[in-house]
Amino acid sequence: MKRVEVKKLAIGSVLKSAIYFYFIPIILMIFGLIVVTIILIAQDEAPGYVIIPAFLIGIVFYTGLYAGIIALVTLCYNWLAGKFGGLIVTIKDVDTEE
Repeated sequence: MKRVEVKKLAIGSVLKSAIYFYFIPIILMIFGLIVVTIILIAQDEAPGYVIIPAFLIGIVFYTGLYAGIIALVTLCYNWLAGKFGGLIVTIKDVDTEE
């Protein structure tokens, strides 16, 4: 087994991998949007037609906030890992026998 210390993370790489977790709440919000929109339109109320553009605007703000927080956390990790040391990961090569 080999021990490796992670001293720096690339912001782009962290954002790319965090996007997978981002889609879980987005999908749940889309299901909620569909249900609420159908109910409001069936009741012939005007908010049913306004909720879709409001949702799209909310998605833009949510995406910006999410990406900003992830980038900030990554920058903090890089700064602190340089001062105090990073995560230590143990790697086992499965191709070789021990």
